[in-house]
Amino acid sequence: MRHFFATAAFLALSAFALPDARAGDAPPPNAKLDEMRKKLEEARKLLLKKKQEMEGKAGASSTASTGGKTSTGGSGGAGGKPKAEPKGGTTATTTTTTTTSKAAETLAELDRTRDERRKATVTRLRERWGSLVDSEAARQELKTHAERVARLARIRTLAEDKKKLSMIEAVDGLVTKEELRHGTAMNALRASGGKP
Repeated sequence: MRHFFATAAFLALSAFALPDARAGDAPPPNAKLDEMRKKLEEARKLLLKKKQEMEGKAGASSTASTGGKTSTGGSGGAGGKPKAEPKGGTTATTTTTTTTSKAAETLAELDRTRDERRKATVTRLRERWGSLVDSEAARQELKTHAERVARLARIRTLAEDKKKLSMIEAVDGLVTKEELRHGTAMNALRASGGKP
């Protein structure tokens, strides 16, 4: 499941990672936008198809996981946590503990690799934008973009954990929109010599 969403996000963002951003080699801006729209539409279709498949499987697996009994749909107490089944069913504490430990492991890994990831990002930005990253306006734009993408990535991760497909789809659209906005802003700064 996560592999699928990572693939969809990769398709949506691939147009910004792959094309060379040098002024002489870049295709006209409208061609890039058309190409991005096409890729986004393909990713949306793929996501919709996967969503329909999951909804079909979710209906079948919900009766299987409860031992053939259908759920009454009630929530068990504050926070909307489901009640633990006393006989043979899955308990909410087991699922929560597993999810929490996965999140903790992921966060610990991100903390360990922060310096390496930052150096790689700076190198990648210098390769793409060249000396433009030395201007104050470009640095501010890169900072704004990084903050927005990081927040969207966090929202997407939480939506994946909760299996909220509509939220994932919305976040993917917002990421694509932000990437388009950022590319346009950086190209405008390049055209103006790094001045806002």
